[in-house]
Amino acid sequence: MSRLRLSLNRNGTVEAPFPLRKRAFSVIRAVLLHEGILRDAEVSLYLTDAEEVASLNQTYRQKKKTTDVLSFPAIAAETPEEFLESLREIPEEDPVFLGDIVLNWDRVESQAAEYGHSIEREYSFLIAHSVLHLIGYDHRNKKEEKIMNDIQEEVLTGLHLTRGL
Repeated sequence: MSRLRLSLNRNGTVEAPFPLRKRAFSVIRAVLLHEGILRDAEVSLYLTDAEEVASLNQTYRQKKKTTDVLSFPAIAAETPEEFLESLREIPEEDPVFLGDIVLNWDRVESQAAEYGHSIEREYSFLIAHSVLHLIGYDHRNKKEEKIMNDIQEEVLTGLHLTRGL
């Protein structure tokens, strides 16, 4: 991958003890490299609170609850293989827009405490999880969930963000 473009937006309530943009960039890049996606790519990341995520979840998924992260893929694909096949239709010299990630900062903080690791690790985990959704992964069953979890842990370990950190 020669370039990754990241659009990071915040609603003004997010304060983090680490550089948000730099960490997001490194996680997204690591996931794409892990998956063999070596082309220019773009991702939009929006950090907000539980209330706004609940509203978006209701509007776009018809679910009346908040969640930790929402993924809005730009390329419709049921599987990673289908995603890679779709990429072949886009000229290699054109950057590919992967989609939007909406991250619930309230959940980043609460889940970090719940799981006993750092806010940076939880933030990174949720971004990795969401990028996998953008490129066709899902967790509709236990087998798919294990595949996603294994990839997430491998990527985070490679970035020295193991559990408990």
